[in-house]
Amino acid sequence: MSTTDEGPYRQLLPSNVPTEHTRLDQQTRAITAIMGNKDFLTDLPSLPSPTRAIEVGAGTGLRTAVLAHNIPSNEESKIYAVDLSPIPSLHAQPNTIEFVQGNIFDLAGHDPRFGLGTFDFLTSRMLGAAITDWKAYIRAGFDLLKSGGRIELQEACFGWYDGEGNELSKGWRWLQVMRKAGPKIGLDFWGPLTFSGSLQEAGFVDVETQTFKWLISKEDEDAIAQYTAHVLNPTFVELVGRVVQKAGLGEGELEGLGDAEGVKRDYMETVMGAPKGTYCNFWVVRARKP
Repeated sequence: MSTTDEGPYRQLLPSNVPTEHTRLDQQTRAITAIMGNKDFLTDLPSLPSPTRAIEVGAGTGLRTAVLAHNIPSNEESKIYAVDLSPIPSLHAQPNTIEFVQGNIFDLAGHDPRFGLGTFDFLTSRMLGAAITDWKAYIRAGFDLLKSGGRIELQEACFGWYDGEGNELSKGWRWLQVMRKAGPKIGLDFWGPLTFSGSLQEAGFVDVETQTFKWLISKEDEDAIAQYTAHVLNPTFVELVGRVVQKAGLGEGELEGLGDAEGVKRDYMETVMGAPKGTYCNFWVVRARKP
């Protein structure tokens, strides 16, 4: 993957516009809330000092600033906030942070700032519409980290459940369409299910997985549910339609929904009409390079 091949992200979601910046910040704060008001589960103060770290897909840099304030205090530390789009100057950032517009696959081992085996920590959150090869991404993380370096991946996973943990989404037709459409454009919205195995395959050890409930119903009062109902869903339903169009599925692959608009309607009826207590899982997977 190169800087001219950025995956489907730019075609699927708006980027570098104020409305998207606002949405990303709302999402960051809502996810932090479901993680027990934590942005990271890695013990950041225990990282070596000075610390070299990367946040991939930094968005507005809001979480990068939190990272900078939680690593050991050292003016020689360096944190790179990497994103495909320019990172806006919306949040106060310590001098230890440098914004880098680019693709981590291009930067790793090629840009002198991103030497292999030179980082203590690498993290990312919600890259499901940007990463087209999770195994390659995890291998790149392994290569960038020093011995003893830590990785922390945070991603939502498709699959929706009722308050008792029973899966509601098995029969959702739009979801079956996405299982066919996603791979055609390199996307895997079930990626977190494979993270543990991919991390071990790359050479990581001490793999730890935790999941948190991402409530989605407008009937739930949690910040994440209200964000999902009123902010994320209107954006995501359009993403679903664009995935279907970009994948070029034939009529026989659309589960009787007719076209992309029919797929979007099924999404609205199931996800946007979900009853109170409906949730998907948000995964946080951590590991160490030996």
